[in-house]
Amino acid sequence: MAIEFTEACDIRLDPYRDVKEKSISPESQRQFIVEGKYCVDRLAKSGISVHSVVVREGLQDEVADWFSQSPLNTEIDIYVLSTAEIRKLVGFDFHRGVIACGIGQTENTTDELLTLPTKPKIVLAALGIGDRDNLGSIIRTATAMGVHHLIRDRACVDPLARRVIRTSMATVFSQTIYLADDANRDLKTLVDQGGFRTIATTLSNEATPIDQLRPDHRPIILMMGNESTGLSKELQETASDRVTIPMNVAADSLNVSVATAIFLYELTRVRS
Repeated sequence: MAIEFTEACDIRLDPYRDVKEKSISPESQRQFIVEGKYCVDRLAKSGISVHSVVVREGLQDEVADWFSQSPLNTEIDIYVLSTAEIRKLVGFDFHRGVIACGIGQTENTTDELLTLPTKPKIVLAALGIGDRDNLGSIIRTATAMGVHHLIRDRACVDPLARRVIRTSMATVFSQTIYLADDANRDLKTLVDQGGFRTIATTLSNEATPIDQLRPDHRPIILMMGNESTGLSKELQETASDRVTIPMNVAADSLNVSVATAIFLYELTRVRS
């Protein structure tokens, strides 16, 4: 239902107010913000619950059509404002014309990977990823490689943060996300009870070059660590395998999202 506002002072618009200053916390409320026509269209197609949408004048019919085809099949409040009023509302110069507020679900536990009827061939674990753009790029790459199961720990940024969604081009909505309360314990459980093979990524010269890793029947969990410190010593020591990317001596490391892309490409290539 389209509702027109002449000013951005109505309390129904509060989820969008000064969004750059907000940190959406998964421990408090699971509302999240999605920007731009492409990403909001993907949100509509995802079947995720939506609180409302704000659009600039003239876009309400197009956006209403997206949500009329949503798997949820529920009417969404569409708030219509001028471009100037949207700018005042969100707190920055907003040109994308469409911004939505979604309602996230409680994250799965890693134990739920044990109950899947068919285990995924590859699961990606983002452990301590601290930059939202990096996590968004990692998720976008994983989705492109056909990897749709993501483990994160509490040190990892929120996958539903505004910049993560934007950088991932909303591919995060196609991911099943699992929260590891204790990464060492939970990953060990997945190995012992689920038969998973954990692969730790590292810069160590003693690790196996990724192109020499040989797959077997076990499903893989690829573990990517913090941008500065990498994976913890304990995670590396208890992993089934430790792998690295051979590099020219002129460079000693790669951005974590670039490294993830290389590791995933190699793993998906050999698994196929």
